[in-house]
Amino acid sequence: MTVAILTILIFIVLMIAQRTKRKKAFEQRLQAAMEQHKRALISYYLQTRQTDQFGNVDHKKWVKKIEIFLANQVGIDAKNYSYWRNTKSGVDAVNKVHTYTVLQVESEQASNPLARVDTQELTPVEYERYCGELLRHEGWTVNYTPVTADGGADFIAEKGDFRLVAQVKRYSKPVGNKAVQEANSAVRLYRGNAACVIAPRGFTAQAQREAQTLSVELLHHSELTVYAVGLIEDT
Repeated sequence: MTVAILTILIFIVLMIAQRTKRKKAFEQRLQAAMEQHKRALISYYLQTRQTDQFGNVDHKKWVKKIEIFLANQVGIDAKNYSYWRNTKSGVDAVNKVHTYTVLQVESEQASNPLARVDTQELTPVEYERYCGELLRHEGWTVNYTPVTADGGADFIAEKGDFRLVAQVKRYSKPVGNKAVQEANSAVRLYRGNAACVIAPRGFTAQAQREAQTLSVELLHHSELTVYAVGLIEDT
C-alpha cells in the first residue's frame, strides 16, 4: 500500500469519525431541547393539528412549529437551514420531534383520564368546566362564575392562600386582546394573585403583546397544570 493510498484512507476514516461525532452532538442537543421545551411542544401539537369534518388531520401548522423549534432551539445555522431541512438529517430530525411529542401526549393520556378528552367535541361551557377540572385534579379548589355577568372570569381556582383567576375562550381561531383585558379586570375584581386566559387555538400577536404588558398568562389547556404548579412553587 503506497503512502498516498494510506493517506487517503486515514483522511476518510477521520472524516467519518468527525461526521459521527457531529451527529452524536446534534442528537444530544436535540434531546436536551425537546426535554426542556416538552410542554411547549405538547401545546403546539394539540393546538395546531386541526381535523376537518371528514376526520382528516392537517399537520402543516404542526410541522411548521417543529421547524421553528429546530431553527431556534437546537442551534441550526439559519443561513443553511433551508438546505439542511431537506437533507436526510433534517427530515429525520423533524420525525424525531414529532415522535417524541406524540409519545409524551400518549403518556399523559394514559396517566390522566382528563387528558384523553377530545376538547374539540366540547361546547364552550363544557370546555370551561374541563379546564377547571384539570386544576381540581391537582388539588385546587375551583369555583365557577355565572355564565353571564361573570366579571371577566370563568372560574376562580384556589390552593392555600393563592387565588388564580381564569378566563376561558373556546374559539376555533386565535383569541384577541379583549379576553386579556377582561382577565386583567377580573383579577382585581376577584382579588386574585394571578390571571390567565386559556384557549385551544392560541392568541393573536396583539393579545400576546398586551398580555405581557398586563402580566396576564396566555395558555393552552395542556399547559395549565404545569403553570399552576409553578405559581405555587414561586410563592
